[in-house]
This record gives sequence, C-alpha cells and structure tokens, in this order.
Amino acid sequence: MHKDEIINQWTGSMENGTFLTPKHDPNNLFTTYASYRTVLTPQMSSSLETFIRSRNFDINVYQDSKHKNYYCEIISTDPSYHQVANGVPSGSNQTGSLVDKLVIYSGSNQGWHIIGEDSAKINQKVKNGTLTFYKLLK
Repeated sequence: MHKDEIINQWTGSMENGTFLTPKHDPNNLFTTYASYRTVLTPQMSSSLETFIRSRNFDINVYQDSKHKNYYCEIISTDPSYHQVANGVPSGSNQTGSLVDKLVIYSGSNQGWHIIGEDSAKINQKVKNGTLTFYKLLK
C-alpha cells in the first residue's frame, strides 16, 4: 500500500459521490440518526476534495480488528485542519463538540468514506485492541 495508490482510490470515491456520505455531510443535518455521528464542518466539507488531492498530509493506517478493513487517520500539520468535524448526539440535528481528526475507512458496504473522529477515541481504540497500527504513509 502506497500513499498515491490509496489517495487515488479516495478520489475515485469522490468522483462516484460516495466519499462523503449523507450521514457525515454538514448539509444533511435535518436528518436525525438513532446513534451518535460526526459531520464535517462546512469549511472542511467545501475544501475536502482540494485538501485530499493536495496530498499535503501523512496517513496513519490501522487495521480494524472487528471489520478487517483499513482505518486511515489523516495527519495534517496545517492548523486549519485540526477542527474538522462536529459530534452530533443521537436523535439530534444540532452539532455538539468539535472533533480534531479526519478518518477515512473502507466500509464493507459503502467503500471508502470519510468521517470526523476525536483523537482520544482513536487512541482508546488502539489501546483496547480494536485498531492495530499497520503503517505510516508519508
């Protein structure tokens, strides 16, 4: 797995319209979900394709032990990409606290798609064995 290879797969998902699913799209807050979710900030959503195509980030690749798929944490040194999404409580259409990471993973039904995640939650998943570090892509 190489950085260019994986980003090409992501851009393919963008071109197919499956990369930013309605559940995580800030323009779809009117729909409520039974469980907690994250939505990208409007700023991140509007600059998403430019950001991904820039390749101006590193990627921590993990393997998800439950789903046996890749879980990719975006590592950006640009401070404007550290408040990238908001949590939305279950049953709500109002955003809550900010989360600081973008995660792109290969869902079994949805293919590659993007979500926001809190770095503390990623660390907890590593600690409890749900995620296993695989590789750093620079």
